[in-house]
Amino acid sequence: MNTLLLWLSIFLCLAAIGALQFRLFGGTVKTRSPGNVASFFLMHEIVDKQQRNLLSVIALIPLSFVFLIVAYHAETFGKALVQTYLEYFKQEKALEPFISPDLVSNIPEPLYPIIILVASFLIFGAQLRFLFIRIEKGVVFVTGVISRTNELLDEFSTALLNKLSYENVIEVLEAERQNKVPLAEEFEETPEKSKLSFELLHLAKSEVAGSGLRESLLKVLGNKFDEFLDDDDLSFLTGNGENEDQALESPPNHLINWFHIYAGAMAFVVVCGLYVGITPMAAEFFGAHEITWPKYEYFSDLAWSIAWVTLATIIPTIVGVLFFARRSENLHETRTQTLFMVLSLVFLFSLVVNFTFMVPWLIEVYVGERAGSDAGFGFPEFVYLFTHSLIPGFAVMAIALVDPQKILSRTDIIFAVGVICLGHLLAYLTFELAADMNIAYYWHQALLGFVLSTAALLILAVFCGVREIPAADRSPT
Repeated sequence: MNTLLLWLSIFLCLAAIGALQFRLFGGTVKTRSPGNVASFFLMHEIVDKQQRNLLSVIALIPLSFVFLIVAYHAETFGKALVQTYLEYFKQEKALEPFISPDLVSNIPEPLYPIIILVASFLIFGAQLRFLFIRIEKGVVFVTGVISRTNELLDEFSTALLNKLSYENVIEVLEAERQNKVPLAEEFEETPEKSKLSFELLHLAKSEVAGSGLRESLLKVLGNKFDEFLDDDDLSFLTGNGENEDQALESPPNHLINWFHIYAGAMAFVVVCGLYVGITPMAAEFFGAHEITWPKYEYFSDLAWSIAWVTLATIIPTIVGVLFFARRSENLHETRTQTLFMVLSLVFLFSLVVNFTFMVPWLIEVYVGERAGSDAGFGFPEFVYLFTHSLIPGFAVMAIALVDPQKILSRTDIIFAVGVICLGHLLAYLTFELAADMNIAYYWHQALLGFVLSTAALLILAVFCGVREIPAADRSPT
């Protein structure tokens, strides 16, 4: 009971820490520079609500993890803090009679996480805020939010200034508003493109959280500039500037940005590291319920499982999603044909990877057979290979069908994560039944699938964003 209360206390403290960081994200004052228009605005004024929430979750992980590690050894750190404070208060003669010698030993263990949390804010509040600001800046830099915002503002400003003078653009905008368009004093001596970028974003900022930056900028323009902008300009600004041949020949830049790939991979590796560090903590609890669970002494086995699921499930799913998004732009085949092609490739990809991971075991089996063992590649192994290779395809199918007009929407991610989590649970359960085993390891496999798929798809959504796909009579039939 004491252990349960301790974990409940840790959970409540983590919820408080996470909620505080979540609300603080994007609200800190940035270093403002005229060369960086986005630096003059808060996070919710340059990205939509969903993307801001994703970035907030990423940013709150480091400090929350540190607290979890400290709180897990709460009695040690808590006693040290309480003892330090007692020694300080004993110096005050007026308080000495109220301090019992047995006070430390009488504090219940579940209270220590709360003591650590409160003491940390009281003693290290300024340092923690500084750390959070640095983490926030790192997340924003790595995800490229600022650079993408400035690039999009540059596109709109350039398109307008190619057709009209700066004064004429402002005149049109002010005529609609019947008020002067504000301009920060830092931009008074900057080029006209920078001035116009700031003014467009200032007018659009109130709509960005709900509509996204591009849509908000288009709302600012409305139809006031239709007589000045030709169809090519409008198509470019709405994000539909590629013709069909270009769309089929090369992927968009944001899908082959190697910096984003590297940053996303690093973020995913961090999640895997956290998983390796945290998951074995529950081994004793699950062991008491006859559920096989990873332990610290079997670190290499857990790392092998993470690598296996990543390469056999997560990577094929991501490849399938991106390939489906690209192939959906092919107007010469139906959605059903596209989905069938993608699922076939994803299944083969996963099958090859799963079989490759089985090769070391097959070598051991071969050696065992040569030594007189009866082991071999039988029905249970075939069941494992086949069922686990189906999981990525079903995840891609969920993303393709749940929200047919969008890729990587919130609904897509929820259903895909659910499919991968449930898929690993059922696939490993089927394998255990076929092999006549009763180790209940499928619970861990479900958790592993849930954590890795959630991390991977959220990272993919942050870097690639929600993509709309053609809706013309291409729905599955």
